[in-house]
Amino acid sequence: MTTDIDSLKAAYRDQDWHAVVRLASADPRGEEALLVGHARWYLGEVGEALALLEEGLSGSDRSPAQLSAFRYAAGMARLLKGDPAGARRHLLEALEAPTDDAFRFPALRGLAQVEMELGLLDAAAHHLRHLPDFGPGHHLQHALRAKVAWRAGRVDEARAHLWHALGYAISVTPTVVEGSDPYPLVDDAGLLVAGAEILAAMGHGEECQRALDTATALLGASGVTGLPVHTHLELHRALAYRLTGEHEDAAELLDAVEEDATAAGARDLLATVARERARLLWDRGDRDEAREALAAAARQFDAIGYVWEADATRHEATAGPPAPVPTEPLEDWFEEDVGTDEPPPVGVVVSLILPEDEYDLPDLIGALTEELADRLAETTRGLVDGWGTDGRDLEIFVYGDDPAALWEAMKEPIDDLGLDGHVRMEWGDRFQILLLHPPANLAGLRRLRPLLPLLARERANDPPWDLAAVAAAASAQRPDEDGPEPIELEWVRGARLEWSRIWLWRWRHPAEDRYVTLTTAPGVPPFALMEAAEGLTPEQHLVSLRYGYRTKWPDDLW
Repeated sequence: MTTDIDSLKAAYRDQDWHAVVRLASADPRGEEALLVGHARWYLGEVGEALALLEEGLSGSDRSPAQLSAFRYAAGMARLLKGDPAGARRHLLEALEAPTDDAFRFPALRGLAQVEMELGLLDAAAHHLRHLPDFGPGHHLQHALRAKVAWRAGRVDEARAHLWHALGYAISVTPTVVEGSDPYPLVDDAGLLVAGAEILAAMGHGEECQRALDTATALLGASGVTGLPVHTHLELHRALAYRLTGEHEDAAELLDAVEEDATAAGARDLLATVARERARLLWDRGDRDEAREALAAAARQFDAIGYVWEADATRHEATAGPPAPVPTEPLEDWFEEDVGTDEPPPVGVVVSLILPEDEYDLPDLIGALTEELADRLAETTRGLVDGWGTDGRDLEIFVYGDDPAALWEAMKEPIDDLGLDGHVRMEWGDRFQILLLHPPANLAGLRRLRPLLPLLARERANDPPWDLAAVAAAASAQRPDEDGPEPIELEWVRGARLEWSRIWLWRWRHPAEDRYVTLTTAPGVPPFALMEAAEGLTPEQHLVSLRYGYRTKWPDDLW
């Protein structure tokens, strides 16, 4: 069977993984092996993906930047197959790409997981220190930091990181929009499963169950099946069942997990199943048999190089499993954050464009964050809370109580460095953002563009309401003014903003241009809104609806 490589590449670009596999030849080699292996990785076919990825990577003459995604996938596949040493090799190779590579942060997260399994907790913490506290993947970074802290015996630090990782996600109601990308839901489910593992290790069986219930709902909403996260979820649910005294249910789940892990060749899961069965024996009072089973499980961990797990399991063979602890609701871990009437802290995000020539990124970030920290220490009103990079864009996150004090503390050192950029404000649950001093060319804000895929003005995207109804709904907001007549409205743009769809008209009012918008979203009634245009283009106004965009500060901040 010959391969239509152009069609296969087109399917890969469209992320149609099933089509990539369907179009592949019987024995993919070279570039085709990389593409098909990557597709099988996303489909959860870990063993097949690993074989194809390593085939494609061997002897490849592509640049490190072109190979980073495939090396990252191969590394994580090795880890899922219970081979941390092999995983480390691929992940270190993924870091050969430039520092602004999109897979640099995922590779560092993967390396942190590898070092944890090898028992090198300081090395794991070192990798995690290079990751930003906010932005894509930051919740998972908190979960990994919690795991490192817990294994190192720093309980309060572990609880704090786990709170940051799960405090919002554990109670989210999953929703999915038809035709949208399901994998963000899978990522959120993976975060909850990672957090559930730590909750179980801490002995919080009911909270572990709660996290897994939300993860199950997210996976169901995504519609994606057959991924390794499903097996890990069932394993951690078995752990939770044991902690809550449901031993028969735990045993049944462990049988199912063992079957899946055997089929997938996941040796780390098989060792964990053996340890959990030994713990069940201990709970039932069969202490001698449990000690023998724990020692056998430790040998299984040793065989795959999971040093920390092997040592911890050997300790259990002597001292017994950790005793379950009373479950405490996650929301009550930090009582000072619950039930208060204080407004949420204000945050300023400095978004800067780095120089095009060569620069030492750690030194630059260190100099800037140190200067900002000193300035904020003088005011005693805030702190530097993290940073992140995206290509030449650098973002520094600063928190405090007074936005004016934060801005004054930051403005001079930023100007002194001579970097181009803008500043935005955040508060509350991070869904309301105010952009300050926006650049004239909105398309230059790469960070916003993926969240605002503008739709073509095709007939299929015509608004669902007639113009008269939209005008009447908008006019009702300002009963003391003349409302827009339907014929005066000019439809200028339609767009999808995350979970909602929005349609935008321009109304050329005698006093000022205004925008009339109609928004629809799953589970809520459609609503219309009329606002002053404030000199914004249609594209800028659409961003304003999602981000609270304004042009002056601080006059209209609150």
